[in-house]
Amino acid sequence: MQAIRDIEWEVSEIIRTRTNQEQNITLESPYYDIVRIKAEASDDEEEEEEEQVYDYLSPFLPPLVGMQKLTRDQALDVREKCLRALKDRLIERASIIQVGDM
Repeated sequence: MQAIRDIEWEVSEIIRTRTNQEQNITLESPYYDIVRIKAEASDDEEEEEEEQVYDYLSPFLPPLVGMQKLTRDQALDVREKCLRALKDRLIERASIIQVGDM
């Protein structure tokens, strides 16, 4: 009879231990996954910073103070500068293509 009680006690101890282990599960990430995630996050942040920093119209805009708005004449001047720069780039590309064909 004592042997049966010992086995029952042992089984209940195993069940209690197993229940505690199942309740206290912690997820451990491998070192390489942690490094990879950090590298991806830093790359994303750098790309976002690069995208936010560059403004295509900034070389053509006049220096403005604060939240000052462009006047109509300034806006037309900026438009002309942009179109002139586009035309110059297209002419340069066309000349490169013509030289390359010869």
